[in-house]
Amino acid sequence: MNWVNKCKLLAIGAVKYNSWLYLETNDLWHALYSLFNITQNHQIDMEILDKMPSKMSSPWVLFKVG
Repeated sequence: MNWVNKCKLLAIGAVKYNSWLYLETNDLWHALYSLFNITQNHQIDMEILDKMPSKMSSPWVLFKVG
């Protein structure tokens, strides 16, 4: 079953943080963890969301499992 194996990150999907490219999963998690901790106690200006154009919502397509 190939879908349960570990997959490698695509080179085009690399994350750049502090001028370093993070291509390995462990490095990527370290960068994301660092970014989260830096921004955790910052104030957020929620009014920026009011400037975004509204989009119509789409109904969910019903599906049945089983």
